[in-house]
Amino acid sequence: MRVALMGMACTGLMLGQAAVAAEAGGVRTAQVLDIAPVWAGHPVGFCLLTSGGRQYVAFYDAERHMTVAARALDSSEWTFKRLPSDLVWDSHNFIVMTMDDAGLLHLAGNMHVAPLVYFRTAAPHDIATFERI
Repeated sequence: MRVALMGMACTGLMLGQAAVAAEAGGVRTAQVLDIAPVWAGHPVGFCLLTSGGRQYVAFYDAERHMTVAARALDSSEWTFKRLPSDLVWDSHNFIVMTMDDAGLLHLAGNMHVAPLVYFRTAAPHDIATFERI
């Protein structure tokens, strides 16, 4: 399965490629970017966030590990951070992500009938610094 990411907010998304809308001289264009293979055993919601010239996507990879990818909007290369949370057989375990005023990313997901699974970055805009809280 491929990931098709369209929009600028967290929604029920499928992942593999990202269709990214952009403004270019007042004209809206679309760009398709490969991100990564993802789990396709059952539907589950992923999250796309665009902020401050960067784009972030949170998803379950092909091995069902919660993963975050990031890129600069002017680049087609993604960097990845695998988080210590694995998807089980449950379509309710969607992922949500946001950014606070300081640029820290907050992510929650994979918690249907389970305690809070929450991560936050220690440094602004830096997915490598995600820590479980």
